[in-house]
Amino acid sequence: MKQFLNYTNTSQMNNESTQAKVVAFGELLLRMSVTNGFRFTQANEMRIQTGGAESNIGLYA
Repeated sequence: MKQFLNYTNTSQMNNESTQAKVVAFGELLLRMSVTNGFRFTQANEMRIQTGGAESNIGLYA
């Protein structure tokens, strides 16, 4: 994962011109399902959905 920290000097960390972007992903879950009662090995297509509470994302920009 790339880190997006742009500090020229640690003494400038509180300076307004210094930029910091932090992105964190945790517990990213997917629901994979096939239609018509097929098994995964029998199906030709699969639906992939994300859940609302199942995706915990933190962002600081």
